[in-house]
Amino acid sequence: MLIIFGAVTYQLAVDNAVEKETRLLHHFVIKQASLLATQADPLKWGGWLRTTSPGNNEYVVLRAGEADQLQTSLSSLAKTITDSAEHKDLTKRIAAGEHSGQVEFAGNPYIWVAAAVGTGPYTLVTLHPLKDELFSPIKALGVRMTAAGVIIIWIAVWGALILSGLFMKRQEKYNADLVHQALHDELTGLPKRKLLYDRLQRAIYQAQRGKHCVALLIMDLDRFKEINDTLGHHCGDELLKQIGNRLNTALRKSDTIARLGGDEFAILAPEGDAEQAVQLANKVTQIMGPSHTIHEMEVSVQPSIGIAIYPEHGEDADMLMRHADVAMYQSKQQGGGISVYVPESDPHSLQRLTLISDLRHAVENESLMLYYQPEIDPSSGNVTGVEALARWNHPKMGLIRPDEFIQIAEKSGQIKALTELVIRQAFQQHHAWQRTGTSLKISINLSARNLHDMQLPAYIGQQLAVWNVPPGDICLEITESAMLIDPARARQNLTAFDEMGLLLAIDDFGTGYSSLAYLKQLPVSIIKIDKSFVMDMVQDENDASIVRATIDLAHNLGLRVVAEGVENRETLSALQSLGCDFLQGYYISKPVPPDELIRWLTNRQVTLGVATS
Repeated sequence: MLIIFGAVTYQLAVDNAVEKETRLLHHFVIKQASLLATQADPLKWGGWLRTTSPGNNEYVVLRAGEADQLQTSLSSLAKTITDSAEHKDLTKRIAAGEHSGQVEFAGNPYIWVAAAVGTGPYTLVTLHPLKDELFSPIKALGVRMTAAGVIIIWIAVWGALILSGLFMKRQEKYNADLVHQALHDELTGLPKRKLLYDRLQRAIYQAQRGKHCVALLIMDLDRFKEINDTLGHHCGDELLKQIGNRLNTALRKSDTIARLGGDEFAILAPEGDAEQAVQLANKVTQIMGPSHTIHEMEVSVQPSIGIAIYPEHGEDADMLMRHADVAMYQSKQQGGGISVYVPESDPHSLQRLTLISDLRHAVENESLMLYYQPEIDPSSGNVTGVEALARWNHPKMGLIRPDEFIQIAEKSGQIKALTELVIRQAFQQHHAWQRTGTSLKISINLSARNLHDMQLPAYIGQQLAVWNVPPGDICLEITESAMLIDPARARQNLTAFDEMGLLLAIDDFGTGYSSLAYLKQLPVSIIKIDKSFVMDMVQDENDASIVRATIDLAHNLGLRVVAEGVENRETLSALQSLGCDFLQGYYISKPVPPDELIRWLTNRQVTLGVATS
């Protein structure tokens, strides 16, 4: 529309200019015709006369109505300019009485004006060169519009470049803001886990080339949840911001401080060994020491810090972060402070994973064996029973402690299969002893997971029938903590065991937190005093008082008492004087294989209630 409007407007302007110029030329021609009328014989200068004024006009005198003379004059005109057919059109137009117009000779445009010379038969025709833009406005307009278009395009291109530059800068800033938001914590402004991970990878790569160490610290704030729950999340957020500011201002510029989430932070020291990492952790602890002011309230938190060092504790970013996290949890379990990663304490170390697999094969192939530790009646010296204790002799690692592989079994979900193996082997051994005339009560330990296994009573009942074992010869030992996890389900299973005729004992009594009411509610008949109280009771009066009170309490409730950890004759005599029902410990016998137990029983002698061998 804009182009059409411009073209129309331009055409109107051109038409107006041509009309104006034609009027001026017509006025001039009338004057010239009047002048010629005064001449005696205008015909003598008929044809084209070239003059230098005005404006290089061409003059011709024509006799109106005389075609021959007109033809001759036009022919002369044509010969002067060019031999063309345009004079025919001009002849017709003049003969028709037209006084002005436009004509083209030899490609050149002219305005022509005709005026009668006086009253005679002559006509003065004047040709005036016409400018291109007036003769062919569309052509001129095209040229100008092309030029204008080029200029407009040039301006548009530069404008677009300028605008695109501004837009790109704005877009770059917007993208940079998005990247910053993606890599930095909104609350504290610290790097997030992803940015820390990238910098850790870069630091490890540089350490590989420079042959130096990299330290990674992960810390968790103790008591933060308590502060957050008590004062509200807005106070917790303010505390996190203050901690981030303290760390940022106190640590080196080369270190990276990141917030991993919640109240967990990490510090990357691109060049730092274990000693330097511990120094850095101590500095962080000092930074965190002064209290924080949150809405006019003073609160204080202390960090639990875990440290992992490249390459000692891992050769890639994933392993370093995991090991630093493990060390942090080790520190937290110890009540806070600083811990450097120790592979032996890592529940997910490669050695642990290997043990999980090996334990599964050992259970499936029944490679574990049972040792038996006897217990005696101190008043008579008679052996009243044995405790079955699982032993695992690993083909490569040797003898592995029971508390270690049992913990692995619990965490890996193999405890059920392990317990069933122990029950099956113990019942099988009881059956073998029965055939030789030896009848011993066997105590078997159950874990918390076993106690809440609702299928266990049925399995034990099945094994009792298979091996023809009297239920009264089997005692199941459970811990106080195992009962507290799910008391209702534990009571249900214990009731089922009691109805089957099995004996029940509370193991490690005194180390848990159960109410004494459980002793009345649960169908237990035996209490085993934990060896931690028995071993030092001769030297420690407090331990002696605890043992004495436990024995009295059990007897008052109609329960029998087993004392574990009898390591010497003095302890045996003290327990004997307190009226303890059964004794068990290394002074009597350490756990031994079944064949060795039979030899021990055969060679055993009892003197004055004191066991000797």
